[in-house]
Amino acid sequence: MLSNRVTFASAIGLAVLALFMLNGAEAATLNNPVITPDDPRVDGSQVMIFAIDYLEPDSIFPDPFVVYFEGVGIEVAMECLSSGCMDGSDPNGTWTVVDISQPLANTLIANIGSDEISYNFRASIPGEDICHLACSAWVDSDVRVNTIPVLTDDAVVTGDDMPESERTLTITYTDLDDHAGTVSATVCDVSDACEASFPLTKQPGGVDSDGAVYEADFETGLGGAQLLMTEQLLFQSILKHHG
Repeated sequence: MLSNRVTFASAIGLAVLALFMLNGAEAATLNNPVITPDDPRVDGSQVMIFAIDYLEPDSIFPDPFVVYFEGVGIEVAMECLSSGCMDGSDPNGTWTVVDISQPLANTLIANIGSDEISYNFRASIPGEDICHLACSAWVDSDVRVNTIPVLTDDAVVTGDDMPESERTLTITYTDLDDHAGTVSATVCDVSDACEASFPLTKQPGGVDSDGAVYEADFETGLGGAQLLMTEQLLFQSILKHHG
């Protein structure tokens, strides 16, 4: 009877010891996330690079290991190029996006022009998904995706050169994110006396991402008038329009 009690007590002791050993085991972690570039604004065509440090005490290789993004269904594979990863002996170290799979910034957000890139990392090992933050949370990068628009240097003025005559101005505006432009022009004479600016309107059928023609009719009382496109004013207006 005593022997049975000792055996039973020993079994309980071993179970408790095993539980403590399991609870004391170190868990895998993902630390030090990196996004490159980390500028406040990037063009939609910018290639984005992500990296993070992986630490798994038992040297278990993750499969898959991805970076994923808020608002879009994109997951990008990660790879490790350390010597341990290359020979299959040790996965611990810095992992980065696969070179041939580096994503463009405009694929990582739902709304180009206003959204910032938010992301997280997930490494899967048998029976467990390890994320940098909670797997439903996001790293806020403060990187907004919005391509700066361009006014092509092809402004054309047609019509009579006499004062008070009606003239027509056309110019090409391009925004690769396909945002409509807020385009204006100002007429100045050779002494830099200027009239009030006036807006230009996109012509029917124009596509901003391909280069759309904007046009306006205007009159000026300035003699020998010269038309000056104030690009700085244009860009300020567009940035305000895009938030």
